[in-house]
Amino acid sequence: MFNRENNYRPGVARRDSAWSRDRDRDRDRDRDRDRDRDRNRDRALDRDRDWDSRDDRDRRAPKDHRHSSDSPMDSAHSPDTLGPSRHQDRSSVRTSLLSIVPPGSAQSTRKEDGEKTPAVDKVGTALKELSKVGRDVAKLEIHRDNLERSLKQRQKEYEKTKDSGHVFPSLPELQNRYRQSYERNHKNVTESISKALVKEQTIISAFAKTLTLSGALPPPKPSANALNKEVEAKLGGFQSTLQQQIEVTKKQGETLNTQGDTLKKQYEVLKKQEEASKKHEDTAKKQDEAIAEVNSQLRELREAQQQQQSNFAAQLRDLQEQRARELKIFEEQLDLHKKLCQVQYTELQSQFKQELGRRIRQHSEELAAERAQRVKLEQQLDSLKQDEAKQLKNLSDQLQEVQQEMGVLTIKNGNEDQHIPLSALTSDLDSLRADVGVQSSQLNSTRSEVLHQLDEVKKEAGQTKISLDEMRSQIMDILQKAVDHEVQLSRIDFGALDEMADSQFTISKLEQDFGNVARDLAALKFTVERWRSGSEKSATPAPRLDATEFATVEDVKSRLASFRENFSSIFGNIADVLRQDVDELISRVDMIETHRAPGGLDATIAALSDDLEQTKQCTNQLRRDHDYNRQQVKRQTEVLEKRVEALQMQICSLDDRYNNLTTKQLSEHIMGHIAQIIPNSQQIYDEIQQMNENFRKLEQGVKECQGKVEKVDAEYSGTGIKRRRVGSSPNGVTGTSNGTA
Repeated sequence: MFNRENNYRPGVARRDSAWSRDRDRDRDRDRDRDRDRDRNRDRALDRDRDWDSRDDRDRRAPKDHRHSSDSPMDSAHSPDTLGPSRHQDRSSVRTSLLSIVPPGSAQSTRKEDGEKTPAVDKVGTALKELSKVGRDVAKLEIHRDNLERSLKQRQKEYEKTKDSGHVFPSLPELQNRYRQSYERNHKNVTESISKALVKEQTIISAFAKTLTLSGALPPPKPSANALNKEVEAKLGGFQSTLQQQIEVTKKQGETLNTQGDTLKKQYEVLKKQEEASKKHEDTAKKQDEAIAEVNSQLRELREAQQQQQSNFAAQLRDLQEQRARELKIFEEQLDLHKKLCQVQYTELQSQFKQELGRRIRQHSEELAAERAQRVKLEQQLDSLKQDEAKQLKNLSDQLQEVQQEMGVLTIKNGNEDQHIPLSALTSDLDSLRADVGVQSSQLNSTRSEVLHQLDEVKKEAGQTKISLDEMRSQIMDILQKAVDHEVQLSRIDFGALDEMADSQFTISKLEQDFGNVARDLAALKFTVERWRSGSEKSATPAPRLDATEFATVEDVKSRLASFRENFSSIFGNIADVLRQDVDELISRVDMIETHRAPGGLDATIAALSDDLEQTKQCTNQLRRDHDYNRQQVKRQTEVLEKRVEALQMQICSLDDRYNNLTTKQLSEHIMGHIAQIIPNSQQIYDEIQQMNENFRKLEQGVKECQGKVEKVDAEYSGTGIKRRRVGSSPNGVTGTSNGTA
C-alpha cells in the first residue's frame, strides 16, 4: 500500500539514476575535450600571445627554455637558436633596465600587497612593448640569416650555371632572377630590422621617462646643468649596459648613440622652443594691436563701399531706363526696315518668278524644236531605208531575169559550139558583183552614221536628265531648309536684331544672284544647242569663235546637207549604171547564142547560181538587220519621248512648288544656293578651255569627215570611168569579136 500510494517503482528509479550518471559523464567528457582543444589551440598560437595573456592551464615541461628565459620568446627565438651571446644581450638589457630603479622604489610603487598603481601599469606596459619589439627583431634577424645563407647558395648555383651555359642557355638567366629576388628580400629585411631597432630605442626612452614620472627615479633638479649631468649619467650607464649588444649588432649600437644625440637635441630644441614661445607672446601682442587697427580700417572701408553701392544702384537704374528708351526707338526702326525689306523681297520674288517662267517656257520650246528635229531625222532615216529596200528589190529582180534568160538560152542552144570564150561574161558578172558590194558598203556606212547620231542624241538626253535630277534634288533641299527656317522664325529673339545690319548687303546680293540665274539659264540653253548639234552630226561653234572658224563649220554643214539631198540622185545613177550593164549583158548573151555549143554554159550557170544564192543570202541578212535596227530606233525614240514628257512634268511641278514659297529667309537661302551652284570665274575659264579643246577635236573630226566625203565623191565619180573601161576592155564585146574574127 505504501508503494502503491506513493507511486514508488524501484526499476524506474534505477533507470533514472543510471541515465543521470551517463548524462553527467558525457557532460564532463565534453567539457574536458573542449578544454584540451582550447589549450592545444593556445599552444599553437603561442607566438601571437603576450607573456601576461597566457592561460594558467597551459602546463609546460620543466626544461622548457621559455621558462628559463626572462624574455617571452618562442622556440624559434630561443637561446639555443639565437646563440648564447644574443640571449645574454637580451638578459643584460633587462637587467640594466631594472638596475635603473632604486631598491626601495619597487616597494613604493605599491600601496598594499596585491594592489597595482598606475605607475606599475605603465612600467608593465612598457616592458611588454619592449619584449614584443625584441621578439620582432629576433625574428627578423633569423629571417635575415636564412636569407644570407640562401643568397650564398643561389650565388654558387648561378656561378655553376654560368660555366654550363652552353648546355642550358636559359638556366643562368633564371638563376640570376632568383638571386636578384633574394637580394631584394634581404635588403627589405635589413631595413625592417633597422626600423625595429629604432622603435626599440624609442620604447626604452619612453620606459625611462615612465620610471621618472612614476617616481621610481628621483625627480630632476630644477637646474639645467644638473639636469644635463643627470641625463648624461643615465645615458652613460645605459650605454655601458648595452655595450655587449652594440658589439653583436653594430646597427643597434649606432641607433643607441643616435638616440642619445637625439635626446640632447631635443633638450636644446625645448630650450629654443621656450625662447621662441616668449618671442611668440610678444609677437602675438603686436599682432593683436595690428588686428585691431585693421578692423577699424575695415569698418571704414565697409561704410565707404556701402555708399558706393548705393550710388552705383542709382546709376544702374538710370542706365536701364535709358536702355529701355533706346530699345524702343530701335524696335520702331527695325519694324520700318522689316516693312521695307518685305516690299523689296516681294518685288524681287515676282521678278524672279517671271524670269524663271520665261526661261522654263523658252526651254520647253527648245525641247519641242529638238523633238521636231529628231522626228525629221527619223523620217530621213526611214526614207533612206525605203530607198535601200527598193534598190535591193530591183537588183534581185534583175538577177532573176538574168537567170531566167540564161536558162532559156541554155535550152535553145544546147547543141551549139562550146569553143567560144566566156571571159567577157565572167568579167561583167565580176564587175556587177563589185558594184553590188560597193553599194552594200555605202548603205552600211550610212546606217552606221545614222546609228551614231542616235547614240549621241541618247547621251545628250541622259545628260539633260541627270542635270534635271540634280536641279530637282537641290530644290527639295531648298524646300527642307525653308521648313527648318520657318520653325526657326517662330523662335526668333533679340539676337536676330544684330543681323539686320546686313539687310542692305543681302538685297544687293540678290540682284547679283538674278544675274547668276540668267547665266545659268544661258548655260542650259547652250547645253540644249549642243544636244541639237549632236543630233545633226555637226560641230556647234563656241560662243566666242572667230569668223573664219565659224565659216568653216558652216561650210561643212552645207556640204553635208547637199550630200543628203543628192543621196537619192546618186543611188539613182547607180541603178541606171546597173541597168545599162544588164542590158549589155543581155546583148552579149544574144550574141553568144549563135556561137555557143549546146551544154557549154552549164558550169558557168552553176557558178552564177551559187553567186546568186550568196547574193540573196546577203540581201536577206541586210533586210533582217535593217528591220532590227528600225525596231531599236523606234524603241529608243519612245523611251526618249517618255523621258522628255517626264522632264516637262517635273519642271511644271517644280514651278508650282516654287510659286508656293513666300518666306524671305527661304528666298535668301535659294539665292545663296543658286550662287553656290553657278560657277565662278575660274570654273568658267576652265569650261572655256574645255570647250576650246572640244572644238579642236570637232574641227579635226570635221576635217576627217570632209576627207571621207571627198573620197566618197571620188568613188561615185569613178563609176563612169569604170563603165567606160569595161566597154573598151579587150575582153568586151568589141574585143571579143575582133579576137574571134
